[in-house]
Amino acid sequence: MASKENGGASPLPTEPSQPQTNWMASNGLWNLPNILSMARVVLIPILAAVLYSPLPERGFIAFLIFLVASVTDFVDGYLARKWKIESPFGAFLDPVADKLMVSTTLVILCKLHASPPAAAAAAA
Repeated sequence: MASKENGGASPLPTEPSQPQTNWMASNGLWNLPNILSMARVVLIPILAAVLYSPLPERGFIAFLIFLVASVTDFVDGYLARKWKIESPFGAFLDPVADKLMVSTTLVILCKLHASPPAAAAAAA
């Protein structure tokens, strides 16, 4: 129907707003970026167990775990921005997962590779 207010031109068709049915892109707790952040938290004890294991290739396995965690960090941030997903839980969990992963790895590596003179100097 033409309207007289806009010079007789028909109004632009508008798309009806539909509720989001894709749980992976929802703003709730269970969306893909939040799940990826939770996966990073789950990887922390696995990484610690690998670093403390007697396996000769533990350094390479730990590197792969850390690499997977780094890639999931990039992917969850990318998806959250692309899908415009914001949740208070995600805003809290993402930086906490990052800091826990890095600090756990740093502490374990320092403990495993500390030399006695360096440890004595740090204690003084």
